[in-house]
Amino acid sequence: MEWFIGFLGAVLGTAAGGLSVFLTTRAQMRRELEHTYDQELRTRRMDSYMPLYKQTDTLPRYWQSKQPIRREMQEWARAFDDWYFGEAGGMLLSDKARQADHDALEVIAAVSDGPPDATLTDAEIERLRRAGQALRRTLAADVGAAEGARLPGRPPAISPPPAIRFKIQDSQEAQEHPAESAGRPEDLSQRNHCLIRAR
Repeated sequence: MEWFIGFLGAVLGTAAGGLSVFLTTRAQMRRELEHTYDQELRTRRMDSYMPLYKQTDTLPRYWQSKQPIRREMQEWARAFDDWYFGEAGGMLLSDKARQADHDALEVIAAVSDGPPDATLTDAEIERLRRAGQALRRTLAADVGAAEGARLPGRPPAISPPPAIRFKIQDSQEAQEHPAESAGRPEDLSQRNHCLIRAR
């Protein structure tokens, strides 16, 4: 009877150990798979998001030239659609980024209503800026650009102060008395380009 109990204990111990190794290995494989997928997704999003991020230069904080007119809104909306469908960038958008993209398009469509050659009002420009800012922030969050480095570097070593400084002095005398200085080329060179060593 004792041998049977010992045999049963060994079998149960082996089974428990095997089950523990299986669960541990399975969890580790799942974490590695999630890490690989997340890394690949971020890489693809980085390449895909850059053109869309550049498109938001039409929604800046400050306008360097004249304010836009309503006719330009159609071109902006077409550029967003070309990226979403033509480059298939919409397939990689997260839910939040897709909502931010749709919100920006809705604002563009709203401010385009009116005379084609009419200039946008300050309130409409502010709506565009906020929509562009929200989209840029969401895109940056998707690729983790706002996160600090997990392996931060160190600041570079401070360069030592210079041991010798060179200064060039112009001769005021040569400027005030050019005729006298012309006869003394050696003195003029020494006065105009005098190197002073200061430790």
